Amino acid sequence: MFETFHRLRHAAALSIAILVAACGGGDGPATPPDARNGSYQVFAANAQRYTLNLDFDAKTWRMNGAGIDQSGSIATVDGMFAFQPGSNARFQHVQDTVIGGFRFGDAVQPFVAPRRFATTVADTVGEYHFLTVVLDSAAPSNTLIFTGEITTAGTLRTCADSTIFVIALCPAGSVVTHTLAVNGEDFGATTAAGTFPFRVARIGSDKVFVRASGSSGTSRRFTVGVPAQPSYTRGRFRGANSLGQWATTELATDAFATTALAANGGTVTRSGTLRHLSGNSPAGMLSLTDPNLGFFFSIRATHLNVTVAARNNPNVPGYVEVGKPD
Repeated sequence: MFETFHRLRHAAALSIAILVAACGGGDGPATPPDARNGSYQVFAANAQRYTLNLDFDAKTWRMNGAGIDQSGSIATVDGMFAFQPGSNARFQHVQDTVIGGFRFGDAVQPFVAPRRFATTVADTVGEYHFLTVVLDSAAPSNTLIFTGEITTAGTLRTCADSTIFVIALCPAGSVVTHTLAVNGEDFGATTAAGTFPFRVARIGSDKVFVRASGSSGTSRRFTVGVPAQPSYTRGRFRGANSLGQWATTELATDAFATTALAANGGTVTRSGTLRHLSGNSPAGMLSLTDPNLGFFFSIRATHLNVTVAARNNPNVPGYVEVGKPD
């Protein structure tokens, strides 16, 4: 009987040990994985699409697509994350979205990488302010600054005019109407000239239009559209630009200042004036004037800021900066 008692006590202790091990050990429940881990869809300023996989627990990253497949570790620099190995390639995370810069080929380029997207036209309806970078292997880079809307009828209407009109006041002859088709998270916008793909990301409560795809001929386009707003909320924004720099830009009442970390480790500063657009133009868009580099335009959502050079800017053609508000 004494031996039987010991056998029973040993079996009970073993059962408890197995149960504790199954629950993650004797020091409490296992730590859940970081909620930011996972896959993000990258829309890059080189007008290409990629997939970014992040593991904040293992501190690793992988970027693949459009002819690249690279991986490395995640470091922390100045309160932000950095792709290692790499130079000046950093990123920030907010509301299921990664905003930053990555070395695509020869230089660091800005990108926005959401992972939550609309799947119906009804979820995308509204007015937008758009900034586009046009890249062409056979022509100089350029930009487009315009407004538009997605309608309940399933169309994308944009204002293709040399003047930046709000879509409601765009001259009838300048309105381009695209018919929309939806396939899961992917949208297609079609006119007689062809079809281009895009998505509408959900970044917090904002709907943000994102496109990085081919266009006519040898050109490609990177487009971001943010919800139309009655005013532009100024502040400080940090992000990457198409000069391969990591920039901190302060937008004050009537002036701006940028301090940028160059790829060689040096610091570049720029400054100038800014103003709201007036008349029939969107009030939620800013015009920036740099006495050395020329004119720029800026739009923002709650968690995202985008600035591009004006059309036909001779100093920094096709310039784009993608940042996150502090």
